[in-house]
Amino acid sequence: MSRRGKIITITAAVLLLAAVVVLVVRSPIISRTYVANCYYVEKKSFDRIAELSRGYYEDGESSIKINSENGGEEILSLMSYLESKYQDDSDFPVFTAVDVYYDNEGDMALDIQVRKIKIANADGIDTPDVLCYDLVYADEDYSGSLADKLGRPFFGRWFVWSYDSYSG
Repeated sequence: MSRRGKIITITAAVLLLAAVVVLVVRSPIISRTYVANCYYVEKKSFDRIAELSRGYYEDGESSIKINSENGGEEILSLMSYLESKYQDDSDFPVFTAVDVYYDNEGDMALDIQVRKIKIANADGIDTPDVLCYDLVYADEDYSGSLADKLGRPFFGRWFVWSYDSYSG
């Protein structure tokens, strides 16, 4: 093979490898695994957020978004730590809030956005342009508005959700 042929072959192989890496990193299965691994690595932080989120319950079914305006200092500190560690792996802001839901008995579910990826060739107007991956916790007896969506946990009472959304 000529020198030019070798260069073309090597360049094509490198481009093919780069395309495979991009597809694998952005694949839904890999992203779901990413979120689960994020939980395993940061288990103490996520379990602490769940524990601290119990303090926001009021009578009856309710929900609250814990963010910089109403969050406890420790929850905000944990979220800031997680954001600084994992934001580079997302195309949009993550770890900005914890959505907490309570049923009538005070059982809790919480939802944290962990990874958000831009969907190629989507405009965000007519079609969703963001693929979101959330880490969700739910008490065993939770029966509120999220109960029907829970599915099968990957660890204890922790779940991974994915859904399409709009950036605008």
